Amino acid sequence: MPAPALNVVLKSNGMFEIAFADNLNWRENIFRIRNKTENRIIAESDIDTTQAGKIMMNQSNYVYEPGRYEFVISATGYQDVTVEIDMAPPVAPPALTGTVVSEHEFHITFSDDPSWREHITKVWDRSNERWIDGFRLDTTQPGKVIMNVQGRNYAPGTYEFAITVDGYTNAIVEFEVIERR
Repeated sequence: MPAPALNVVLKSNGMFEIAFADNLNWRENIFRIRNKTENRIIAESDIDTTQAGKIMMNQSNYVYEPGRYEFVISATGYQDVTVEIDMAPPVAPPALTGTVVSEHEFHITFSDDPSWREHITKVWDRSNERWIDGFRLDTTQPGKVIMNVQGRNYAPGTYEFAITVDGYTNAIVEFEVIERR
């Protein structure tokens, strides 16, 4: 039996949405998705077929170089179907400046790029090896990210933070914490 026609949407560099006119029987009988380009089976835990008309595939733990990738979807009782996904090269993020406003608030300023700023979900504190989650980030102002670091202690020194946004190369920003008087 033929599989339904598929349309792939790259939600981010790690999350794929494969859309189709729902065929519950086909969707429930999918037993394997294989990255044909890299000859690698996608882990079942990375595949979600519970939504009507969609297959969600989480590949955020894998690095995809720019290029075209083929994925083969196999379902019992149906012909295999191949989908192609193009991975674009990452874009450079804006240049960043870090400013310590107070012991509880750090600001990152830059020439505004809304598509970059609006997709920041968390920031990695490289110096202390911990995340600053989205609820501590204010990305609503053009050209600025405000980080709420309340509850964390930053002794005088230089601290690096990494910002990862899908489709962009990683950005590093430094903050210089000076001694209080």
